[in-house]
Amino acid sequence: MKKSDIERFNYIEYIVWWEGQINASHLMRHFDLSRDSASSILKNYDSQYPNNLQYDQSIKARVITENFQPLNDVSSFDGYLNLIKNANHEAISNCIEEVATPLRNINAQLLRPILKAIREQLAIDIGYISLTSPDYLDRIIEPHSLIFDGLRWHVQRIVEKMPHFEILFYRVLMALPFLKVKLNARWNKMNYGKLIQMSSLCQTQGWWINNKLLSPAIFK
Repeated sequence: MKKSDIERFNYIEYIVWWEGQINASHLMRHFDLSRDSASSILKNYDSQYPNNLQYDQSIKARVITENFQPLNDVSSFDGYLNLIKNANHEAISNCIEEVATPLRNINAQLLRPILKAIREQLAIDIGYISLTSPDYLDRIIEPHSLIFDGLRWHVQRIVEKMPHFEILFYRVLMALPFLKVKLNARWNKMNYGKLIQMSSLCQTQGWWINNKLLSPAIFK
């Protein structure tokens, strides 16, 4: 299959998956094609994947079927948004607004000693302000890694004398001097965990979280 066909088929499947239908006008606007060329592409797609779309005469468009099996993963809403934002797709793009996430401005002077401690397996003396307490705490920690949860950065540290890790909010850390430490055998050991729903949730709430709020793959 030619690269141009793959790109156009991918576009067809994204639009159909998220909007439920597609017609020649979509392809004409997005790829700057004539109506005959756009219709030919849709017919070509139909001939190769006859079970994915069904023509609906009442709306003059091809609609998604229950047997729809896309060539590629089209489940990303961000991927769909990128397609319609980068093309003349005013009918949909004009009614979708995305508010930028207010991410913290990362301070290089604060991050350097943390990365050095992670890289060289050092302990580091930090100042820490807990979000649950106004008291300023002084801690010596062994940072293991940085973790981004989509909104904030965290520092994951090894907890001495305890078989687990603790995660600190990066935004409330103030790095101070280094201390040499004995190498910890658990430093690079991979630990696996399983996400489960809270036991206090009822069956309906649990189903909603598993199937509507989170990807089902997380709980497999």
